[in-house]
Amino acid sequence: MTKIKLIVDGGAMTPGPAVAQQLGPMGINLGKVIADVNKETIGYKGMKVPVEIDVDPKSKNYKIEVFSPPVAELIKKEIGAEKGSGEALKTKVGNLAFEIPYSYPH
Repeated sequence: MTKIKLIVDGGAMTPGPAVAQQLGPMGINLGKVIADVNKETIGYKGMKVPVEIDVDPKSKNYKIEVFSPPVAELIKKEIGAEKGSGEALKTKVGNLAFEIPYSYPH
């Protein structure tokens, strides 16, 4: 099995150069792989999602594993920002509140 690691747009993977370069030599149906990845990642629409595809070059079978998006992607979704400011500590793109559970004194 060959492991191929990609970061894709949730539910919107496209056959770009990076994808074709890594999956093309495997001889698998690129359109089917893209459709399957999009189906598996649809719940993360609008976020970048890490995906690992295990390919058996002989049988052309593959297994898709979807991982949790990076924390930065989850924060951007929560505050409604498309991207970070690019100027850390100078320009703010949102505000995020944290809930701290009450703990009883010991």
